[in-house]
Amino acid sequence: MTPPQTGRDNPDRQRMIPGFIGWGEQNQAVWRALKAGGVANPRFLTGGEPTPTPEGMVPTAQVEKFFAGAQAIFLDVPLPRLAALLPTVRLAISDQHLIAVTGKKMALADLLDHLIERKVMRCLIHPAQDVKEDIVVFHPSVFVSPGDITGFRELFHTSGVVLSIDTEPQFDVVRTLAALTPALVYTLADALADGGLMLGLPREKGLTVLRAVLNMAADRLYRKQEPPSVLREAALLDEDASAGLMELEASGLRGELMRVVGHGARIKGKPGTPPVKNR
Repeated sequence: MTPPQTGRDNPDRQRMIPGFIGWGEQNQAVWRALKAGGVANPRFLTGGEPTPTPEGMVPTAQVEKFFAGAQAIFLDVPLPRLAALLPTVRLAISDQHLIAVTGKKMALADLLDHLIERKVMRCLIHPAQDVKEDIVVFHPSVFVSPGDITGFRELFHTSGVVLSIDTEPQFDVVRTLAALTPALVYTLADALADGGLMLGLPREKGLTVLRAVLNMAADRLYRKQEPPSVLREAALLDEDASAGLMELEASGLRGELMRVVGHGARIKGKPGTPPVKNR
């Protein structure tokens, strides 16, 4: 099937008006990022939503009116509510709408089974303390046009990273890396501080050193974009670092880290249960 081409590929297009269905953690992070980029007055579908309309949004109770006033729809609702919404959404959606499913394990095939040939993508936002360092990743279906992707990127123009992922399995790997990496870093810092404590270094002093060193390492890896393999080789010129890392790698550390990523991605990659059957 050929992806539809619409007026959204027009270079003179206006910025997409966002709309929010659901108010989970992902949609909250999306709105935080969009506000930082100057987006104002997005639509918020209120029907069946237990929370009050978030500040700065335009409440809309009718699905048809909601879709008439928004083009980029961020969907973050439990599956039962999605099942109840789909029959009406199918009638209201058009080629002018882009549906971004946030924070869900549901595969694109599940939604495309109900929203046939519509513009659907999976989206994940990993919020940072500074909104300008947020990480936004997305995987579009084949029906999302280049113009739609450009418009979507424009909504997040203040975010640190906005990355398109080629395949859905790769998207699930990114989900795992984004969730797992902070936990691994915190565990590493905690264990190293305990190691220092065993040798007589007060824990708080050890943590002070670790915070500074991790900050410097992150700066070189992220802001300066230096390859981790190059940084690793440079760090191993230190005898203490070399001896310690050789001990870790002899215990199978690298293979274990790779295995953990694969395990997490397989769990997250399981398709969600289709809410209802398309008729």
